[in-house]
Amino acid sequence: QFDPDRHLRPRDWPQYASFAFGFGPRICIGRAFALMEIGLTAATLLRRFTLEPKAKGITPVPWFLLRPEGPITLGWVPR
Repeated sequence: QFDPDRHLRPRDWPQYASFAFGFGPRICIGRAFALMEIGLTAATLLRRFTLEPKAKGITPVPWFLLRPEGPITLGWVPR
C-alpha cells in the first residue's frame, strides 16, 4: 500500500533495511534508466522555472561550513 505519510512518522525499521535500487548482485535492472530520467526531468523543469527562496533574509550559522539557520523554503517561478 502506498503511504507517503510514512516519511512523516518516526522510522520503525532498521537504518539500512530499504535501498531504492537494491544492492550487490541483485541490483535493480532499471537503475541507470531511472537515474537518467531523473536528470532529464530536473533539466526540463529548471529550464522552464527558476527556484527562488521564499524568505527574504537567510541567516548563516557557522558550523564546519556555513549553513542556513533552519530550513530554506523555495518557490518555483516561471521564466
